[in-house]
Amino acid sequence: MHKFYAMDIETVRDLNQQWALPVPTAPGNYKKPEAIEQYIREARTKQLEQMALSPLTGRVFCVAFVSGDGEAPVVFRCGDETLFDEANVLRNTLQWLRKMQLAGDTLITYNGYSFDLPYIFKRAAIQNVRLQDTSENALTLLSYTDSYMFSRDLHIDLYREWCGSNGKGASESLDTLVRAVLGVDRAVIADTGKTHELIQTAAGRSALEGKCVADATYTKQLYERLYGILF
Repeated sequence: MHKFYAMDIETVRDLNQQWALPVPTAPGNYKKPEAIEQYIREARTKQLEQMALSPLTGRVFCVAFVSGDGEAPVVFRCGDETLFDEANVLRNTLQWLRKMQLAGDTLITYNGYSFDLPYIFKRAAIQNVRLQDTSENALTLLSYTDSYMFSRDLHIDLYREWCGSNGKGASESLDTLVRAVLGVDRAVIADTGKTHELIQTAAGRSALEGKCVADATYTKQLYERLYGILF
């Protein structure tokens, strides 16, 4: 019998990649030097806060899989002694996804089509992490994105199912859907600008891992509620 796993990832910024950020410039209607300086400073701060959102300037810190049959969550994360061993996290994640693919299991995500999966595979490309698989059905990013509209067997993205895949539906955050559909006020322990601070301590790293598992669990619960109604 095929199973399903809900997945979530946590990413953190990599300050060594600040070179990839464009140099902020103030609009032409800013004339006063102090106003220009303030604009550039605020724009730079916003850039730094959003670095974790791009695979060019961020890293994968944690990936969690929560099964639909009550098994313990499967978590891959950078360890306390190997804080920046992202390659190992990526390798384990790709191996788990390949195992799911071979078993015929379904991956459930929230915005995984546009964010989680491209982020994982692009970071794998940057880190030169690849599975030694030359079969015709080898696991690639296209495995999840190219055939999405033709098959839901490999991957179901609840964001696309709820908001629509053509951009015409309203964009809803996981926070909103969890509260509206499940009646739960989702606890948000860190925004993208604070995760870099959290990974500096053992307590912060544990909190990020907990958030990752919690969001994968919410995704699982949303799937169970929406299955048979929306898809």
